[in-house]
Amino acid sequence: MLFPILKPHVDAGGVTILDGFPRCLDQAKAFEEQFQRPTAVLFFDCPKEKAQIRVLHRKQGREGDNVETFRKRYAEFQELNPPLLAYYEQAGKLITIDTSGRSNSSYRQLLGALEVSRDWASLTEE
Repeated sequence: MLFPILKPHVDAGGVTILDGFPRCLDQAKAFEEQFQRPTAVLFFDCPKEKAQIRVLHRKQGREGDNVETFRKRYAEFQELNPPLLAYYEQAGKLITIDTSGRSNSSYRQLLGALEVSRDWASLTEE
């Protein structure tokens, strides 16, 4: 797991952003046991069809960026993600950003959501 890599960064204080982690509730709970509950959890919500188009047409795709691999990954995401989102929603940590539109719109939503997040604001105050 990535905890040994994360530990020095988290111990140093400040803001640590994890992309694509945790992927399931067990990982979230293990992270919290090792460190603490996240200050905020960002969920970039995008409809399946739009996500598939973006994955298949990105400039520097990963090996395996094809319809079959996307469907497999998305099915796993749909299975594992709802309990994780519910967990962080119940904890008051979930911030959902609609990414179905253009990137500048998603960015504005993200900034607005972070501005009203008291937990996040407390991290960024000097």
